Amino acid sequence: MSKILIAGGTGMVGTALEEDLKADGHEITLFTRNPKNKNHFLLNYQTKEIDTKAFEGVSTIINLAGANVGTKRWSDAYKKEIYDSRVLTTQMLVQALNSTPNQVKTFISASAIGVYQNAKEPINEESELGKDFLAQVCIDWEKEALKAQTIERRVAIVRIGIVMSKKGGFLPKISTPIKWFVGASLGTGKQMTSMIHIDDLVHIFKYIHNNTSLTGVINACNNNAESNNKLTHAIAKKLHRPILSPPIPIWILKILFGDFVAELIADKDVIPSRLNKLNYTFKFENFQQIIDSDLA
Repeated sequence: MSKILIAGGTGMVGTALEEDLKADGHEITLFTRNPKNKNHFLLNYQTKEIDTKAFEGVSTIINLAGANVGTKRWSDAYKKEIYDSRVLTTQMLVQALNSTPNQVKTFISASAIGVYQNAKEPINEESELGKDFLAQVCIDWEKEALKAQTIERRVAIVRIGIVMSKKGGFLPKISTPIKWFVGASLGTGKQMTSMIHIDDLVHIFKYIHNNTSLTGVINACNNNAESNNKLTHAIAKKLHRPILSPPIPIWILKILFGDFVAELIADKDVIPSRLNKLNYTFKFENFQQIIDSDLA
């Protein structure tokens, strides 16, 4: 078993990943802005502080650091926080890693499918990148992560789809209005949503950790994107609720969410081509399996 350091490990994905890795027998330490115990180490991009003692004995770093993109309206100030918490944190982490003696052999960094531009055809790891705000965040985030690569250290970039979990994120947010009879599709409702269940995402991080030949960009989403209309109606059927509201127009979404509306109506059918070539098997292949497991 190995010692693994997770940056940004206190969020929904990091918490699930830490629990699973510990169950496998790995020793887990965390980089956080608010260290609370001996296994927590300070990393704060705002104060430019990093405790390099965190690297001692570590063989793998998993970088999940970044403010949640979907919890607040995208004001200019929050967009800066989204950018800095990813790009500056990763920059600090990699600079410290490259200038401090250590035994780190693997650096796995999160990114997002928001890096791709909208497209009508399926998107793979070689597809064209976007030019909007979130795409630029991801591009710069990945550039900083790739600087961790050396002759002896591999780097993998995990472009994550919409994460599905009953504990938070997209699924509770979209299902709650439906439970209260005010559910509705967003915009045209035709836009495709590429998703991944949190159990599958945790397993993919573990899979990359264990497969030492895996480097570069890897899409982390299942093979069955669904339209927003189908997602909404599938949830309504599962919850035995009607969809009474008309689709929510884009102009209203803009008022409610600011520039985040571009992500709410993003149209991306992303395929995990590299995982497919490795015959990787998902526990949750489609949205129906996800809601049958996680929605009550």
